[in-house]
Amino acid sequence: MIYSKSHQFIFCHVPKTGGTSLRQALKPFRPRWEQSLPLKVLRKLPGAEGNSLLYDFTNRPHTTCAKAQKLLRHSYDNLFAFALIREPSEWLLSCYRFFMLGHSRVRGSSRPVRNFEEYLQAMIELGGKKPSQGAMIIDSSGALLVDRIGLFSQIAAFANEVSDRLRLGLPQLEHLNINPSTEHAPESLDREVSQDQLMDFVSKYWGLDLAIWKLVLSSSSAASLRGYRFDSSLIPAVDLEMYDPWGQFVWESIV
Repeated sequence: MIYSKSHQFIFCHVPKTGGTSLRQALKPFRPRWEQSLPLKVLRKLPGAEGNSLLYDFTNRPHTTCAKAQKLLRHSYDNLFAFALIREPSEWLLSCYRFFMLGHSRVRGSSRPVRNFEEYLQAMIELGGKKPSQGAMIIDSSGALLVDRIGLFSQIAAFANEVSDRLRLGLPQLEHLNINPSTEHAPESLDREVSQDQLMDFVSKYWGLDLAIWKLVLSSSSAASLRGYRFDSSLIPAVDLEMYDPWGQFVWESIV
């Protein structure tokens, strides 16, 4: 997450949406004192985690909007909040490849994940703790906490839109944090699940992500999405302030 007090914005980094590239471009606008030595020392004190002046937004890249809102309180209401998302089935496949690249396992489970179908089943068994795009950007009532949502497929245009709105003068984005396993790998290697089966999984278990995706596609580029409320049945049963999209993964290694 990148929080800029001087330029009054906050960027929520939803994983596997191209957010590393945008976060890197936004880093110069974070508070200069955020990475200072005194703050690094003070962060070790009891209670520092709940202090907005001490919280390390930059090095907590997947902090949720719900957590940021709690930290910043009324100041959050005056920020331009934005995020990136990806088409849900494409996003799930990207998460799976990232999981396999890291030789990962699911915390507390001895069951191996050997293919995409087993990955989906393992995520479904996690319930509300499973990786989700939507859980990053809503509050406990199901209301969006961001003003604008960009699409992974249109990241350069979205970065330009944000840059113009906030007068940032952002350079052309570099494509960072590329998963080498996705560069030339045919999708057939991963798709033990048919497209119809995958969309059924998305509808049943990632309904919030799908609803957000459809909302973004149907919304005007000038419209603010903040406050749009989704059906309560779509809200994951998890503490959104403490939610970590990778929290149930044990990373053995990242190549």
